[in-house]
Amino acid sequence: MVFLFILLKDNLWIHYDNFSHWGIVAKEIVTYNQFPNFQSDLIQFQSYATGSASFIYYMSKITGLHSEGFMSVAQSWLVLSTCFTFFVWISRNSKKYSIPVIMFIILLFIVNIQPYDLLVDTLLTSLALATINIIVFYQKSLQKITYQLSLIFYF
Repeated sequence: MVFLFILLKDNLWIHYDNFSHWGIVAKEIVTYNQFPNFQSDLIQFQSYATGSASFIYYMSKITGLHSEGFMSVAQSWLVLSTCFTFFVWISRNSKKYSIPVIMFIILLFIVNIQPYDLLVDTLLTSLALATINIIVFYQKSLQKITYQLSLIFYF
């Protein structure tokens, strides 16, 4: 997490979608403390959900950092948090051998979309895989599945 902060803290957005939707939505929520609505002229795609932008808003408010770079950091933390669900399959004795495998999996997540952008393609994929992982791991306990997935679906 610290590595991502150092890498992305001074990042500037360059991808088109950051200026057509994702970045504009995140900046509008952070700037005006409200979700964009139909009156917002800047938002071109009004029907897109604002889940990851909500997380970015809360992280920006908690830390007091409102730059494009920190918004990229918050988005990367959200994607990285979904990768942590894969650690449940690793026993205490095999952790030192499994870390490189987990790191490789994380790198595969960011191959298609760099962490410099707020695009949600990688986030949606990693959320889906985390959801499947939770369901398989807790398959004998519907109550635990419900609790864990409610945390994911909240966003």
